[in-house]
Amino acid sequence: MKAFATADFGIEEVTALEVKEVLDKECEQGRGHVVFESEEIDVCKLCYKGQSVRRAGALLSSFNITDLASFESNLGKVDFSGFIKRDTVFSVTCQRTGKHDFNSSDVIRITGNQVRGSAGGMLDFRSPEVHVFVFIHDKECFVGIDFGGEDLSKREYKIFSNPQSIRGTLAYALVRLSGIKQEEVLLDPFCKSGEVGIEAALYSTGISPNHYDKDKLAFLTMDRFADVEFDKVLVEEDPSREIKILCFDSHLRNVAAAKKNAKIAGVVKSIDFSRTDPDWLDIKLEEGKVDAIATSMPMLGKHKSEHFVEKLMRIFFEKAEHLLKKGGAISVLTNKKEALLPHASAFGLEKELQLALGESILHLLVFRKL
Repeated sequence: MKAFATADFGIEEVTALEVKEVLDKECEQGRGHVVFESEEIDVCKLCYKGQSVRRAGALLSSFNITDLASFESNLGKVDFSGFIKRDTVFSVTCQRTGKHDFNSSDVIRITGNQVRGSAGGMLDFRSPEVHVFVFIHDKECFVGIDFGGEDLSKREYKIFSNPQSIRGTLAYALVRLSGIKQEEVLLDPFCKSGEVGIEAALYSTGISPNHYDKDKLAFLTMDRFADVEFDKVLVEEDPSREIKILCFDSHLRNVAAAKKNAKIAGVVKSIDFSRTDPDWLDIKLEEGKVDAIATSMPMLGKHKSEHFVEKLMRIFFEKAEHLLKKGGAISVLTNKKEALLPHASAFGLEKELQLALGESILHLLVFRKL
């Protein structure tokens, strides 16, 4: 079966890496998604275990479109009968990015009518058994069946949030792109509500981000999986990659929020929390004892002036030069790339990813200590 997984725009390589690790499948990467060959049950595993995945399922068709008429014409060739019968209750979701002369509601309406006309079924957004998913980016379009049934980037542990909190999927990308390995030390000096540390701990322990709310996953109620014993399929094996995770922040309220969120996620014992100002990082930690740093820098915004943010950047890289071992990596998320780069002269820029989050553009930069 041809399968898909969607990702935040810009971190597709992280999702491809995760598919390789979880399913041992090679991916073809596209903008905001990856495609791979897989058994249906393995896609269910990916929905449950994936930390960078937003949606995943069976890919029914992919094609290019120029307008709504071309979408409708290509949609008419899609065979939904493998998943939808006359008595199947289904819903339609559309993820659309780019400039078009139509909106997502038009796509949902046309898709719902097409499915009912070709395969039958009843359209119901309240309690569907099958979730039809349409992905459109510029002229590219694919149609599939979403096994998760919702945006899997949502984290149930994010109860105590921060105005500058980031998605768990992006936090996971920061962790993986830092290159952190077993028995190494990972530091997040601006932990805010704790996403980076929590995602690192989930990765380290093998605990699923859906461990405590797996009942939300759509495949559990799909008729085709009625005979599957998912308690035996969705097994969380210890990956044996213990990482020492340090979550610091200058604000006690942030440290407290991060610790509470980690407790909800079930990983509070895997993280060391501390209220530590950036100025004191070299006092708190020994020189050369940190293997990698993964963090979301305080963002320029309503309550963070340009002067304040640039001062933090300068201090951050000064302390990072002291803390990191030679060859250690920094993965950092920022909305102020041009202001950040001059402070990173002691490091080599190894990778730069541009992330599109709605109307916002962020940069994920990976540096290596020279």
